[in-house]
Amino acid sequence: MGTDREPPYVDALSLTDNDLYVYEAIATLEQAGQPPTAEQITAACTLDAETIGRTLGKLLDRGVAAAVGRDGGPGFTLTRHDWSSVPE
Repeated sequence: MGTDREPPYVDALSLTDNDLYVYEAIATLEQAGQPPTAEQITAACTLDAETIGRTLGKLLDRGVAAAVGRDGGPGFTLTRHDWSSVPE
């Protein structure tokens, strides 16, 4: 049985610089229509793959991001979209 609960609120001030780099990479890359893979996130950031993996794990644990299936392997998406990607 599923629930329609809101993802947890996470204060942006509690995120580290690496958390924010990865968060922004996911937000930017998912605009292409598919959740980005860890490899795509790594290519978009100036961080090494080990740091990306560790940071993705933290974001998943905190409920900020979610792993989702996609063609070519697992992808990542943000759990909250409290912002608009369309300029006002």
